[in-house]
Amino acid sequence: MRSIWKGAISFGLLHIPVKLYPAAQESRPRFRLLHRLCHTPITYRRYCPHCQQELENEAIIRGYEFSPGSFVTVEERTLAALPLPSAHTIRLLSFVPLAELDPLYYQKGYYVEPAEGGARAYGLLSQVLEESQRAGLARVLLRSREWLAAVASRGGLLRLHTLWEAAEIRSPQSLALPGEIRVEPQERALARQLVDQMTQPFQPDRFPNQWQAAFQELLERKLRGEAPVRPAAPQEEPAVSDLLAALEKSLQELEPQPVSPS
Repeated sequence: MRSIWKGAISFGLLHIPVKLYPAAQESRPRFRLLHRLCHTPITYRRYCPHCQQELENEAIIRGYEFSPGSFVTVEERTLAALPLPSAHTIRLLSFVPLAELDPLYYQKGYYVEPAEGGARAYGLLSQVLEESQRAGLARVLLRSREWLAAVASRGGLLRLHTLWEAAEIRSPQSLALPGEIRVEPQERALARQLVDQMTQPFQPDRFPNQWQAAFQELLERKLRGEAPVRPAAPQEEPAVSDLLAALEKSLQELEPQPVSPS
């Protein structure tokens, strides 16, 4: 892997040189847009309608539109020179219980690797975070943007997760949510039993990407000159009117799950 950031994690007087690596890599098929008539890939032009000419990269700058049609221009080197402590240091500002971090805030994940001279302090921070089940909150500048970030540990590996800002999370107030619903004790007990019986360790590889498998089959059929398979129209499931009966039937149809060793 290739590191995308070099700097340090700091908290208190500890200073840990580290590198960041993207923790995930997208594997979905990438499509190109073609002209339907001749299947030629279409291109996008960087074109100035005022000067009526195509532009090279060096002729393009960033602009912030502060009012319709009015811009403040910003050079890349100006952005890079902003006096931000987060540019090279992930300063842990506070610590929070992991259980209090709403998954809704998670944006992207990165592996944190100790750089030269940082192994012992890295190991210390990793152990303390893992034992306490806490995450450190920090600010970090990545890819020309400052992010709120959480640093946590699992299996001796520090991971950094960039987080959405509070103002970027949409309010759910406009959603048509049900009001207070009366749930019968037997319904709650059966629902809890169903959840308990369906609970397993988190193993994401047990849930293959069905869309990708279907696309691969489609691709192979088209390469062989065969017609794509037309799936049957999905049947619409009726709304549940009898919760108790639905729960009981769900439990009856549930396949026995292997019992995890305690």
